[in-house]
Amino acid sequence: MLPDVPLYETKPPRSAWWWVIVAGGLVLLLAAVAVAVVLWIRDNADASTRALGTETGITLRLG
Repeated sequence: MLPDVPLYETKPPRSAWWWVIVAGGLVLLLAAVAVAVVLWIRDNADASTRALGTETGITLRLG
């Protein structure tokens, strides 16, 4: 007799917790990338405004 092939070929179904962990990991990864991009953009903006202020000799004093 031949074995029941579909019984051996099918993978067990993934549990709902596995999908929650995967989706949560992706959300955390996207949030970390977004924070890194925002910080990088702010750092570059600060550097360019500092360079602009020193090149023109203009200083802004607030307060």
